[in-house]
Amino acid sequence: MLKDEREEGELLISNARRNSESVSVVIVNYLSETLTARCIRSITQAEPALAQELDFIIVDNGSKEDWAVLLEGLGNVSSIECEKNLGFAKGANRGIRAGSGEYIFLINPDSLVCPGAISRAVAYMQDPANKTVAILGPRIYDDMEKRSIQLSARSFPGLATALFSRYSWLTRA
Repeated sequence: MLKDEREEGELLISNARRNSESVSVVIVNYLSETLTARCIRSITQAEPALAQELDFIIVDNGSKEDWAVLLEGLGNVSSIECEKNLGFAKGANRGIRAGSGEYIFLINPDSLVCPGAISRAVAYMQDPANKTVAILGPRIYDDMEKRSIQLSARSFPGLATALFSRYSWLTRA
């Protein structure tokens, strides 16, 4: 277990080895340690062939959990412990900066991964036909049976989207 002081009171706890050809999985945590561990197990079970190429970076936004104990037996996992809740965006940026993989997979701690999802995403990004693609957003389902797709994209906010978007009271009437 490696301990290393980081910027602004952060502490990095790591049992991960770094591989520049791996996928860095970034999870921003705030009071969701059980879900975070479940998410990591979901990914390693969904991607057994890719598991050795994954390194997990958990950014803990001030939860004050003992990550050294929680990370035992979970594989290539590092934790960046922040003294306070920095919010999702700052936490995600800290995790992305700490990642060393060729690809970054940003995921919420309450998510589960379908079998082969990450390897399919990596294959898509590595396909020469997709060389202009810089960001890939996977299809998100509301359940593991893939019965309902969760909408994850929105238009830029404005008067039209306020009145006619899928969340507008006018579209619910």
